[in-house]
Amino acid sequence: MWLLIGLAGSVSAALVVSYIGLAVAPQFESVYRSFGAQMPATSQLFMRFFGLVWLLPAGVLAIGRCWPRPNAPVIAGVLGLVAPFVAVPVALLLIYLPLFRLADV
Repeated sequence: MWLLIGLAGSVSAALVVSYIGLAVAPQFESVYRSFGAQMPATSQLFMRFFGLVWLLPAGVLAIGRCWPRPNAPVIAGVLGLVAPFVAVPVALLLIYLPLFRLADV
């Protein structure tokens, strides 16, 4: 049961971060261009590597099924439950936080 909960959490985190990377982040390029600024390195790195978030569900599954500890499914479940609360805010910070620096320009 814990493994399924962890998978659900990590897949939901991967879906939201992928949406941010595919739909939201590209719109910010035009915002930066309109200010005559280049997109910050953090945002560029996010746009290039956001697909790596799909390693979260694979990691949860690997921990839950392959780790030789009796409580491995619980650890995998907790990791999957924590994933959305870490991955989504980090993705939003990487995209939105540099916008506040544009106000200083």
